[in-house]
Amino acid sequence: MTEAVRCKSCQLNQYPTARETCRRCGVALFEKPEPVAETPAEPSTPLTFAERVARELRTVRRKRGLSQGQLKAITGQPRTYFSKLENLKASPSVDSLTRVLAGIGITPYQFFLRVEGVKNSSIWADPFLSEIAPDVTRLTNAQRGEVLRFAQRLAREAEARP
Repeated sequence: MTEAVRCKSCQLNQYPTARETCRRCGVALFEKPEPVAETPAEPSTPLTFAERVARELRTVRRKRGLSQGQLKAITGQPRTYFSKLENLKASPSVDSLTRVLAGIGITPYQFFLRVEGVKNSSIWADPFLSEIAPDVTRLTNAQRGEVLRFAQRLAREAEARP
């Protein structure tokens, strides 16, 4: 059987209530133990590349408002595959990752810029450049050189104008 206790505030002798407060004055009948100070967290180790890819894959999918089930319908991959990718239980091939990213609506180029933390580079803020950037990877070296020379000529002409 429970023992009677005396309220330290109003001195009323009583049996403890379920809330463990005094019936007369409402003061706590028992002292709460001091909370134990949490030990400081260990300094976090940097994420591995695979962990960054998995985290960014989940982040991008959620930002696009897609569930794993919806992504299954878009890509034809099993829903569990996306869970495994996001939880580091599977490593995607390049082709598989490209299909997944296409289903999410992001190019591999844009995705890996995000993985590496290049989110707000001023050059990629330009709508035209961000649109053509994924296609640049498909150009041959000769084509890239031609595009670069053309861009340099445009820049010189723009500087020469008053």
